[in-house]
Amino acid sequence: MKKTQKTNYAIPTLASAAGLALFTLMACSEQKKADITTLETVKAEAAVNAFDTTGSNELKLKAETAFADLDREIRELEVRVETTVGEKKAEALYKLTELKKRSSEIRGDFNEAKVRTLIEDVKQSVR
Repeated sequence: MKKTQKTNYAIPTLASAAGLALFTLMACSEQKKADITTLETVKAEAAVNAFDTTGSNELKLKAETAFADLDREIRELEVRVETTVGEKKAEALYKLTELKKRSSEIRGDFNEAKVRTLIEDVKQSVR
């Protein structure tokens, strides 16, 4: 009696989709970097880097918490833009624009880290 080998096509397909997503995210990250650094952006970036290094769920949650803090800072700037006038409004608007851009950059890094973690998890499950 001849043994047949069972093939699971879902894992290679998932890995291919994850690779394509990572390629797409990397292509988007070639734009000019934002011109702002705040305590919240530093915390978010550090949390993303820590998650990227380990892939642990605990560090993923810390990164998501750091993004919540960053989102709060963005909302505060949005209020400042709405409630100020003249030069102060222009300054707040510039900061808001740059902060949103920086937030998007860090979120892109986080998404790339999540894809890399997914790919590594798939590789580990196949072994």
